[in-house]
Parts: sequence; structure tokens; C-alpha cells
Amino acid sequence: MKAIIVDGKLKAIGTQQKLKSQFSNAVEVTLHFDLEMFNFYDIKILLRNRFKPLCQIEIQQHGMNTIRCSCPKTVKLFSLFLVLEKLKKEGKITGFTVSQATLEQIFMQLTRNA
Repeated sequence: MKAIIVDGKLKAIGTQQKLKSQFSNAVEVTLHFDLEMFNFYDIKILLRNRFKPLCQIEIQQHGMNTIRCSCPKTVKLFSLFLVLEKLKKEGKITGFTVSQATLEQIFMQLTRNA
């Protein structure tokens, strides 16, 4: 069991998975691409176009060859994986990961709302 206390008040209690499911409002997606073939802006436009019918993506940060973005957790994971696999088969991205928010992200969200 985990507990989140903000300003001396108990904000949430539960297992790690329960807290992630209850308070997370997005699915985190990290994409890897080849810088020799694409630049960040090309990938950003491509992602916005491909994800448009599925969800509004929010690009949170990018590194040399990675982009981290999020989709609302209401998105159907099957549809998300279909789009990501298609991008990979087309050679637009070299890899991807899909994950839930971390407990640290949830804690930060709860403290901002306090």
C-alpha cells in the first residue's frame, strides 16, 4: 500500500496500480526515430497527422532521437498500438514504448491540485 500526503492531509491511499489507474489521465508514449532520416519537426507533424483521428497528442519533451508524448487514457490501446506498429513498419520510427504515468507524476499532479 502507498499513501500520498500533501500538506499533512491524506490525499490518496492504495496499491501502486490502483493509484496509477485512479489518478493517471494519460498514457505515456516514447518514440525513437533515426535523426539521419527525419528531424524533430518532420516527426512532430507526422505524429499529429497520424494520431489526429485517434487522440490529441501532447508532446512533452524531445531529446536527440526521442519524443515523449501522451494520449488521454480513454484512447483504445489496440488502436494506439496499430498506429505505432504501422509507423515502425514504414520506417518512420525505430521503436516505441507505451506506459502509465509514474507515481512521481501522480504525486506532482496531486500536489499541484492541492
